[in-house]
Amino acid sequence: MLGFLYALLGLVIAAVLDVALGDPPTRFHPVGWQGRYVDFLWSRRYGVRGKPAGLFVWGLVIVVTGLVVTTLGAGSLQWVAAVLRRSGGGGYGWARLIFASMLCGFVLKGTFSFSGLMKAGASVEAALNIGDLESARGSTAYHLVLSLIH
Repeated sequence: MLGFLYALLGLVIAAVLDVALGDPPTRFHPVGWQGRYVDFLWSRRYGVRGKPAGLFVWGLVIVVTGLVVTTLGAGSLQWVAAVLRRSGGGGYGWARLIFASMLCGFVLKGTFSFSGLMKAGASVEAALNIGDLESARGSTAYHLVLSLIH
């Protein structure tokens, strides 16, 4: 039962953070970090430029190392939250559960951005409403792709 409550509280906290604060600036956002990481490594292709097999392997290295680093970072925070939630003795059970849920919500918030998606969609819709297809395409590229790596 406490595991369900912990997960539910974490999700609610993540949603409240999203609605109340929106996304942090890209330089503080985990997805922005991933974008800069990919951009940094991709620009250092060393001897594989133009070689399809080499480019494939280099891309695979980027993806796998990015997944490992992300999983270790988020997993470590989730592990701390789980230890806090499950540690026995000494009382403060509900306080530990709430703190662990807050940590879970903080980690989970970085995985979605409903408020950011709504803002991006509104800018595309505004361009489409005035018939400016080129601007709508540019807005889509900027808000949903390029802003993640700059």
